[in-house]
Amino acid sequence: MVKRFFFFLSIWTAAFTTASAQTKSTKDTLLDVICKCVTDKKSELANASTEDLQRAIEGCFVGNGLDLLMKYAKEQNIEISDQDAMQKLGLGLGMDLVKMCPVVMELSMDIAKKGMKTDTAERTISPVEMEAVTETDGTIVAVHTATYPASIELRQTNGTVKKLFLISEFYTADEKFYNTAYMTGKKVKIGFSKQKVFMPASKKFEEIEVVYSLNHP
Repeated sequence: MVKRFFFFLSIWTAAFTTASAQTKSTKDTLLDVICKCVTDKKSELANASTEDLQRAIEGCFVGNGLDLLMKYAKEQNIEISDQDAMQKLGLGLGMDLVKMCPVVMELSMDIAKKGMKTDTAERTISPVEMEAVTETDGTIVAVHTATYPASIELRQTNGTVKKLFLISEFYTADEKFYNTAYMTGKKVKIGFSKQKVFMPASKKFEEIEVVYSLNHP
């Protein structure tokens, strides 16, 4: 009976693994490959500039991920010869890479803190567009999701309450933070940056502070 149970368990596990692999998109596979490539180079990029990180990411795309990149471009109906379309595709992949790859996020934030910037007109793939990333510690005392954009109220260690907005997916080592019901009462370290966002209430673009990363201190 026990052998039979493990037999069926092994079949179920194999079927589940196969199904998961089948549902993984070309884009997800490509980003996984690039993330691993950059992670392997982490020690070389410890004191990297924006240009160094850009070159490393581009090298991973051209080397490790070229076939997948060409396949993804074809799936998006983009001709390789269309430089503008390929540049937009690369920029989008670069932004997604920051969100899903902890090492790229870490390196990007380190560079941003040092105030290193690159002219975006000279970039093909950008790790992240940040004016400046700031970190703060505190306790989340409230989460507001009924209005757009969603926001959290953070009681900082100095006692002041700061309002920070949730505009796009942020980096976190604890994915439970994506559940807003889990956030309240948690002690956290937040990386945030200023962005101009269209606010429905005022019907105009306003500069607000947006969450880029959210982790336990």
